[in-house]
Amino acid sequence: MKIFHKKQKLTSANKIRTQFFVAGIKVFQYTFSLEKPHKKQNIILCYDSLYDENAEAIDTFTFFKYLQKNHIPSKYVLLRGTKLHKELSQQNKLKDIILLNNISEFFEKCHNVIRKSKVIVSAFGLYEHYDKALAALPYLTYVYAKHGVIFLKELVLNMYPNDRFNKIVCATHSESKLMIKHGTWTENLQIKSGLPRWDNLGRVPHEQKNIFLFFTWRRSIANHPETLKIYADRINQILNNKDLLRLVRQHNLKLNFAAHHAMLKNKAFFNTPDHVNLISADNISSFIGITDLLITDYSSIAFDFMFLDIPVIFYKFDADVTYPDDDDNKNLKLAMQKDSELYNCFYNMDDVISRIKDYIATDFQTTKNEQKINHQFFFNKTNICENLYNQIKDL
Repeated sequence: MKIFHKKQKLTSANKIRTQFFVAGIKVFQYTFSLEKPHKKQNIILCYDSLYDENAEAIDTFTFFKYLQKNHIPSKYVLLRGTKLHKELSQQNKLKDIILLNNISEFFEKCHNVIRKSKVIVSAFGLYEHYDKALAALPYLTYVYAKHGVIFLKELVLNMYPNDRFNKIVCATHSESKLMIKHGTWTENLQIKSGLPRWDNLGRVPHEQKNIFLFFTWRRSIANHPETLKIYADRINQILNNKDLLRLVRQHNLKLNFAAHHAMLKNKAFFNTPDHVNLISADNISSFIGITDLLITDYSSIAFDFMFLDIPVIFYKFDADVTYPDDDDNKNLKLAMQKDSELYNCFYNMDDVISRIKDYIATDFQTTKNEQKINHQFFFNKTNICENLYNQIKDL
């Protein structure tokens, strides 16, 4: 299927330009005063996303909690009004938290802390010129911890060249090899540990079997409403598949569906009837431990489930679609080339239904071969935050 489109004028374009302009001025204002570190330089500064309030703040926040628990000097930067901010406020746990109203306040609010920091750890990064300004500071190390495994969406590497950060966290063996292959991050620039949030993962006892559905973001969707409709229609076909609904009723299954955090404003496009539980994007992590089967396309979230040996089905539901943004097409093709390194890679719903039936028959147990494939990806499955800290404390 080919999608033809006209250029769309974004209503938020002027707002975005203004944010970038203000951000550039802030960098210019504070760069000179950041040249010299504070005499007492011992802080590890952490933050997750500071530009998308719908993204779950969990990766570097998990690491920050480890640092705090072990009395290691640390600060965490957080957007005011987000879910995490509200939770911490209610619990009266805002110690060592720096609150921002928006990302353009970053250098103003964090200026003194940056000068006292020896390491900055970020899961999302900032605006490009912010990142480059921090990476250029000679007295600290700027670490990109990432918020997902860069393996199935290979072109994401192009968004984070090594002039934006000084070090990058590698989550899996395959990811490390991929970075070396691309020439973006040589082995001496890698920190091989895993994603900090994996320290939180664990199976949670539950009575009703749960199937979780999550599909990755397409860049084309942001600018092209007709593309968003096709993408949503394909997902709606899955959510309302008659054979799937029959299995749900017969075996008392529960379907949980979460749209990518960038889709929050477009939830109306999804037809989620009573049998589907719509999960907020900033609450996904709490459902991993009670999930018995994940159905995704090529989202990096698959590795969170593979970490726990939870069965995964990779369903490329839009393999016949040509998207306006060619990176979407290339990412899909690159993901398809990795089918042989994974399992349960399907291109039609009949195969998906058949595999679900197999898992129902085995009480949703992964096979020995699936467990072997899962295991070969990870460096380790315990004490990831400790491992990460041990590798960065002497940087």
